[in-house]
Amino acid sequence: MAAACLLWLLNACSGSSNSVLPANEAPAAADGSTAPANGEDDGSADGVGSRSVEIRPDDEGLSIEVERVSDGDSVRATASVGELEIRLIGINAPERDECFGAEAGSQLEALLDNADVRLHPWPAETDDFGRELGFLVADGVFVNLSLIETGHVLSRDQSGHEFRDEFDRAEDEASSASRGLWAPDACGEPVEGDLVIVEVFENAPGDDRENPNGEFVIIENAGDTSVQMQSWGLRDESTRHRYTFPNVEVDPGEAVQIRTGCGADDLGSDPIELFWCDPEPPVWNNDGDLALLLDPNGAIVSEFVVTG
Repeated sequence: MAAACLLWLLNACSGSSNSVLPANEAPAAADGSTAPANGEDDGSADGVGSRSVEIRPDDEGLSIEVERVSDGDSVRATASVGELEIRLIGINAPERDECFGAEAGSQLEALLDNADVRLHPWPAETDDFGRELGFLVADGVFVNLSLIETGHVLSRDQSGHEFRDEFDRAEDEASSASRGLWAPDACGEPVEGDLVIVEVFENAPGDDRENPNGEFVIIENAGDTSVQMQSWGLRDESTRHRYTFPNVEVDPGEAVQIRTGCGADDLGSDPIELFWCDPEPPVWNNDGDLALLLDPNGAIVSEFVVTG
């Protein structure tokens, strides 16, 4: 799918309260809904979004006026308490320059545009960057959950929030239905190859920080043709950990093992052994995580849920 224009990052409010001005404003359909910009499929489907209306935080929250959508999981707003920078918790949107990053931002804009928006809970906790952490409800729609349902963001367990089970179920449904970023052609023409994450060893012996090579991921070629993995990617559910594969070819039935720490790649070993050398180990959370294998276009090819 072609990347949408990123000009929405620069937009500010204009006009009535809680009115977000999209850069690519889509035409309204006969029922008052908004059609996908540029004629593209936004990942929605009949019945999608019903849960995000039925499930909502039950506290009063804080009424906010959205000034700008920064990306698919953060906004700037004003309220009676002043200016706020808000990070939506329980979700993780692709980075702005990654596959589906622009689409995630545009979808968040569409949900908030001309809506009565409230931040929950209030008062909210803040992160290390001073951002308010919480959930948004827009005209009765649970925004965080809706973005997961339509496949625009990933579900992410943060601080063991109370909606974790609902978020995870919504992600399972979006993935099974190939919605949004889960679609094989979400980032362009699908790349040939049947590579599968078969195991994540997230709990290294001893202290994970001191033994990063004790945690690793195993990927197998389950197809009948060799796959050149140069520029393929491996990531966790956060925005910090990204690995790009070197020039390595994986034959049918062959496996590759990626260790978190540093070392010398061994392309002749069985399995092929590669070293991430991540600057902020460990990568994989022992209490739950998500491993994603990405093709060179950034499309999700395989996922593995780390249950902890």
